[in-house]
Amino acid sequence: MVELLIATTLAMIIATAVFALHRIGARASIYSVVNLDAMAEGRKILLQIRDDLKNSCIPYRGAFAISFKDLLQIDFSKNRGLEGAEFSLLRFRYEPEFAKTALPGPEYLLRPLLNVRYRLEKADSSGLLKLIRETAPGTSQTKSRVLSDRISFFNITPVRINSSNDHENWLWNVHLHIGKTSDRTVVNAGTRSMNVFEFYDVVSSDFYTAISNHRNSPRNWHTGLRYSPE
Repeated sequence: MVELLIATTLAMIIATAVFALHRIGARASIYSVVNLDAMAEGRKILLQIRDDLKNSCIPYRGAFAISFKDLLQIDFSKNRGLEGAEFSLLRFRYEPEFAKTALPGPEYLLRPLLNVRYRLEKADSSGLLKLIRETAPGTSQTKSRVLSDRISFFNITPVRINSSNDHENWLWNVHLHIGKTSDRTVVNAGTRSMNVFEFYDVVSSDFYTAISNHRNSPRNWHTGLRYSPE
């Protein structure tokens, strides 16, 4: 009986240790999968924002007299903080479109434009936000897509780079946080802990670079216009 009791006790100790190791391994595996998912989500969002900003532009109305801030309109007035903030722009679409009538002067090669708006909305009681991308091609119905529902911070700010020449070197600084709320309660606090994944990117505008730094050059693919000097 003593030997049986000892064997049972040892088996229970070993089983408990194995179970604990299995639980730790499972948690680590789930944590790694969640982290990889958040990293992939953040990179995907940044690629979409980069594509929009790089192709940002303004319509041609006979002349180009623009500042870099004209390309992106930022509105924080809808609600307090980030909730309700909007980032709106016009961007080139990829397909060229020829216009042969109702244009004075030489023929122009026009690229169709796409209205793009990024909007932040409250996601749930966790305090995180949804990042929504809305597009409106011309007069067509607006299309909406949720890029993420766990945004804890998002902003796009213009940055001027000092240069020794006459060129205006402006960039956008994109800053994004994706939050993951933990199930554990912080000790002596009434809130849950949160892991935050930070993402950064720096983007230029092909259109603005072509217009601002080469004002007297023939219009090209980046400006969306082509003409023959008189």
